[in-house]
Amino acid sequence: MMPLKFELFRADGTSDVWTAEPPINVGRQDPSCGEPAMGLFDRNPCGPRLIVAAAINRDVPRYFFSVSAADDSQIRIHNLHPQCELVPTAGDAVPCKGSRSFGGAVELMIRERTTLRISTGRPTSDSSNLYRTLNSQPLDPMTISMQVGDDLATHAPDTGQGQEIVHLLQQVLPVIRESVTTDSFFRAAAFAAVRIAKLNRCIVRLFEGDQFEDRAEVFEDSTADESTSRLRRSAPDVSDTMIDRVRKRGLTQIFDTASPGALEGASLANLSQAVAAPILDKERRVVGVLYGDRWTDLSMRPFSDIEAKLVEILAGAVSAGMARQSEERQRTSMQVYFSDRVAKHIVVDESLLDAKETDVSVMFCDVRKFSSISKSLGPKGTVSFMQDVFTVLSECVERTDGVLINYIGDELIAMWGAPDSQPDHAYRSLTTAVSMFAGIEEIRTRWAEKVCEPIRVGIGVNSGTAAVGNTGSRIKFQYGVFGNVVNVASRLQSATKQFGVDCLVSSNTLAKTDNSFHTRNLATISVVGIPEDIVVHQLVTESSERWQRLSSLYEAALEDYHAMRFADAIQTLGQVLRDNPGDEPSMRLLGLSVEQMRHPSENFSPVDSLTQK
Repeated sequence: MMPLKFELFRADGTSDVWTAEPPINVGRQDPSCGEPAMGLFDRNPCGPRLIVAAAINRDVPRYFFSVSAADDSQIRIHNLHPQCELVPTAGDAVPCKGSRSFGGAVELMIRERTTLRISTGRPTSDSSNLYRTLNSQPLDPMTISMQVGDDLATHAPDTGQGQEIVHLLQQVLPVIRESVTTDSFFRAAAFAAVRIAKLNRCIVRLFEGDQFEDRAEVFEDSTADESTSRLRRSAPDVSDTMIDRVRKRGLTQIFDTASPGALEGASLANLSQAVAAPILDKERRVVGVLYGDRWTDLSMRPFSDIEAKLVEILAGAVSAGMARQSEERQRTSMQVYFSDRVAKHIVVDESLLDAKETDVSVMFCDVRKFSSISKSLGPKGTVSFMQDVFTVLSECVERTDGVLINYIGDELIAMWGAPDSQPDHAYRSLTTAVSMFAGIEEIRTRWAEKVCEPIRVGIGVNSGTAAVGNTGSRIKFQYGVFGNVVNVASRLQSATKQFGVDCLVSSNTLAKTDNSFHTRNLATISVVGIPEDIVVHQLVTESSERWQRLSSLYEAALEDYHAMRFADAIQTLGQVLRDNPGDEPSMRLLGLSVEQMRHPSENFSPVDSLTQK
């Protein structure tokens, strides 16, 4: 009996070759018998073995099938498994516990994108010996632009023709890259393949389950209008076998009737040459093929590996174009919530959107006296006004790579620290608050003639651990944040009205920043629905000598108030109000101090209880 040749082809382009006499059992490693992770083994009690997968690859049955020879030209395959069909790259499957004979050569699917070709080495009466595989790894669609030069250097000969092809490809690839904003890059790739590989025809075919769609078809004699092509009338059918081999192997396939000895023993109609290269998605799954063929002047030289590699590179360019289109669509949808920089990170790593607990800073920003403003502007004017306000405020959030969580009525909610890790999220939140006040100055100027009320916003900022992720539903995505940190930020925004200031920041947030912000310790407060007391600080945009004096005297009075030195607090606050008669926090603390002087509390607490949400 003539030995059989076994060739194992893997998705990464590597392969192994063994020669063994049948019968032989093929399957996954059986460690209990001392088998190696790969290769031939003759000490298994079941007989000679070919191990094609390590023990950890449990998707391959341990004792999958046996190979025997019916005669010198026939290979007999017996499927040993009771549940798994054995699928050839061409033709019908070998059923569970069933057998089939193949003439001269057969290629079987071992696992996803891994095949085993078994051959007798004799000429066959079928077309098996007309196929060959370009055993190199197709380009990664996410990095094709960086890999093209290396691949060409490996495959292109240092000849005039080789360098001419490289030069031509370098001219074509930028055209494909530039056209990815539309579907025209499919046609650009097909046109380039016809021109570079001297094809009669090239097709870009994409798969959708069991269905497919040809996104481009270009003929050599009519690259502008296929309806005028004379080659179209003589074109052979597209080879389903070629395409099926690509889908199963994930590697470029070549069908070549012009190779020396290729037609020995073959009887085929409509002889042609063809090449099919995989189009991959970013997970490297085969989602389409770039298929090219030629059927005129078949006395020409055989299909060279450099030509096949060029087609493969162009297929990679299509893959890259599709990946960029997908990223752009995802980024456009993500930009509703995230800055462009953060959206790009999410497109690359969608796990950033998974629900998780993380340290964040949350901001609530509310437009003051909105009811009065909307009444004076009317419905249409109010919409225009709020669009202007929210645009300015949102741009401030985006400049610090924050997340726009939501707009609710006249309120904006934003967050920093997720989905992308931002260790300086507290600093970003306060930087944003300062820039918002500058933006509101621009709004005042634009709307001065239409809005009589002073345009102001109230901002509350808090930091801490929160749950972030998709807080919407399976029907409508909504990236959001849950937790006490959110409730506190909301209460601080509301408390700005009671203290008469524009921005309140919790001590949690301020402790995570440097000393570059201008703040004063305003109070320790308790708010409805929050069990813990909160130390709050007022944030202002500028620090003059007058502000520094005000802040210093106020904090001294606050310390006296906490120590129950109410007379001292009243005296100090009197100094503050003589210089700053409109300072509402000082008036509030003065009122509390006077009340304690008149009606001392038996169980005094310096915590300022706010009864409004």
